[in-house]
Amino acid sequence: MHLGHTYSCWDEAIVYLEDQCRNEPEPDRPYKVLAELYKLLNEQDYLYGLWKTQFCTPDTLHGIAYEQYALWESAQEEYYNLMSKVQERSCPEVGHEEVAMLEGRWIHCARQLHQWDVLTEFSRQVKHPSLLPQCLWKVPDWPALRKFLQDNPALRDDPHCKIYQMYVAIQEGKIGETEALYNQAVQLALAKWCALPAASVFARISLLQLFQQIVELQESSQILVEVNTSARSGFHMNPAGFSDLKHILQNWRERLPNKWDDINVWNELIAWRNHIFQFSAQSAQNMGDKSHPLAELGMQETIHSILHFSRTARKHKLYDVCLTALSQLFRYTPIKPVDHFMRLREQLKCQLHSTGAELQHGYDILRRTNIEHYDDMQKAELLQMQAEFLQALGHGQEANKTYSKALMLCDTLGKGWLCWGQYCDSQFRVDER
Repeated sequence: MHLGHTYSCWDEAIVYLEDQCRNEPEPDRPYKVLAELYKLLNEQDYLYGLWKTQFCTPDTLHGIAYEQYALWESAQEEYYNLMSKVQERSCPEVGHEEVAMLEGRWIHCARQLHQWDVLTEFSRQVKHPSLLPQCLWKVPDWPALRKFLQDNPALRDDPHCKIYQMYVAIQEGKIGETEALYNQAVQLALAKWCALPAASVFARISLLQLFQQIVELQESSQILVEVNTSARSGFHMNPAGFSDLKHILQNWRERLPNKWDDINVWNELIAWRNHIFQFSAQSAQNMGDKSHPLAELGMQETIHSILHFSRTARKHKLYDVCLTALSQLFRYTPIKPVDHFMRLREQLKCQLHSTGAELQHGYDILRRTNIEHYDDMQKAELLQMQAEFLQALGHGQEANKTYSKALMLCDTLGKGWLCWGQYCDSQFRVDER
């Protein structure tokens, strides 16, 4: 692994290790070293295949299969149950390497499900060097993160560590330190980039995402400089400075991850942006001016980022993550009608995928909603969702009438026509049988 990583002999090292895994006796096969190389190259599919070859425990294979289908809750449950059996000594066939893999995959599932409180407690108990700083800034616990960085100088040659140091410096208002940390982070990230094989694609994706974090941290320091300048002048905004601030925030709105990117990539960016937005809004409110442009801008950007993140989480079928994110919006009042509509729509779409009492609860929320202050398109969309709830609850005739009512209100609602057509098709199949 050292030769492959240090001297850019990735292909030669991987081919050699794969050959050893096929031909050597079972105890001597270098599965662990090969897995590390796959991880460094972000070759997740090869990694899954290697684990399926190496481990034969049914629960492990089930968990890996669930992961490949992005069923994180089911995968996490499989891993947890198997680790519990190992602790109870009821699975003697599970070795130390498999337990280490199970723990790593359980952590990965918990990160996907945004169980940061659980991960923080776990990482503190086991003193996990790479997981603990991730958790501490998300909780957030800035004093603990600063102490961790001071106590672990060996991590300072990693670009992620430089990012954590920039987080702490910006949070403490030490803007002067961020430029040097920014340069160091860029140099370390570029060194990692140059060490990768020329044809590697997946490994460079994670580095591109890292570069975006580094750039946004530099822009965050610019935002705080403008906020501090405004505070020293009694919060009389310089028009040029406010224009620059709005320009950066507009760039942030447009510079978002792809909708198919990992949910943790979204979380890394959105969570930090919300820290900056809240700091800007809080700075203005501390001066007793809640209507200051900074306060309003900070609140609106926070609401927009939460809504965008919750929509992405729902698209990834992480419904609990979506609902948890939406619950943060209740802190902000007043909220614009368009933002209120988007929050309601995301909540209802999540509840449409539930069953039993939760499904009925979603329908009750929709039925009690006053839709008079929405436009015709929004009213029609809410009526369409009401019809979907009725259909899911088994009230087919009422659902049919509600679809009709929605499309009479707005006949350009394409999703409404699609849902009504799917409903009619399902009824045709039932009548045919």
